[in-house]
Amino acid sequence: MKSNKIAKKYARALFDTTELANLEFVEEKFKELIEIWNSTPDLKLSLTNRSINSSEREELVKKFTETLNAKEIFTRFCSSLLNRGRITLLPEIWEEFQRLLNAHKKLKHVEVTSARDLTTDEQEEIKENLESKFAAQTKISWKIDKNLISGIKIKIGDRLIDASAKKFIDDLRVALANVDYNSKKNI
Repeated sequence: MKSNKIAKKYARALFDTTELANLEFVEEKFKELIEIWNSTPDLKLSLTNRSINSSEREELVKKFTETLNAKEIFTRFCSSLLNRGRITLLPEIWEEFQRLLNAHKKLKHVEVTSARDLTTDEQEEIKENLESKFAAQTKISWKIDKNLISGIKIKIGDRLIDASAKKFIDDLRVALANVDYNSKKNI
């Protein structure tokens, strides 16, 4: 929980110090960095290994960010994380930075799960309804889960809207399990 709080502070600092015109560039470079971070275990080990001289680790960060053609602010940001022992928070900082950027863009990430493959018209109708309801652009990831039987589930952040037949059946099952069949009130 504490690391999440720290990650939020670093993401906010990067967001606030990046000029508006450079936000998307920094987002692109941060995304590239995270992809490399997640696919290169040796990089993580090298940057977090305290037995490696700090100046060597600092040089590695500089070369790494130069490879990305990153702006100086991003290079300084990564160096700051390294020097403060926070480089392992990169994935959490990335998530928070994305959240801040999406709020700035008024962009909502939505996950729509349906029981079957939706037609283009159905997807467009759902997208239009969501954008109208939230007065924001949406970026939707479409998934299929045949266990839903029919209907859809919509996940926006921590909020879940479940309009599936499976949810209805599960709710009905719980309601029936709670009925006292011996009670005269039910007759």
